[in-house]
Amino acid sequence: MKSTAGMAFAAILVAILLVPTAHADEGKTATLDVAAADPGKAQGEALQPRVKDELVKMHAHFKRFAKKRIASLNRNHLHSRSRMKVEQMPNGHWRARYHEYATNTERCRVRKKSSKQVPYTGTMILEERVYESVAETRTECRTGDFSVVERKPNYVIFRFQNGSWK
Repeated sequence: MKSTAGMAFAAILVAILLVPTAHADEGKTATLDVAAADPGKAQGEALQPRVKDELVKMHAHFKRFAKKRIASLNRNHLHSRSRMKVEQMPNGHWRARYHEYATNTERCRVRKKSSKQVPYTGTMILEERVYESVAETRTECRTGDFSVVERKPNYVIFRFQNGSWK
């Protein structure tokens, strides 16, 4: 919840900074110049919007990386749909099971670090689902209706190093 509120705040902040504001007296538009913020403020306070803008860009970059990573995980999983596990149960019926990382369930969080080698870390939380079908024959269970029988949360931490997520 906290990261969603933070992302929403960052998006609103970026939208406010990018939309020009009109002066009532002059009828002209002006934009906020981060470098020319208030000279009385400390340097860290003046640079804060720039840091948040970088963080928003890195979050978008990490979301694109996460989508590609989920597709790769689904292709290469030991028990993916193309390599599902089919076994005969003691009662004579057949059961087929496969695993899949659910798309659009991932949650991503990016944090800025003080390290020069690893300036950002990204945390991806995604849901692994186990699907199962039971039928009287082996072929019917492979092509039958599958239902979700298990959901597992997975937490993966990546580091941004040398221009890419690892």
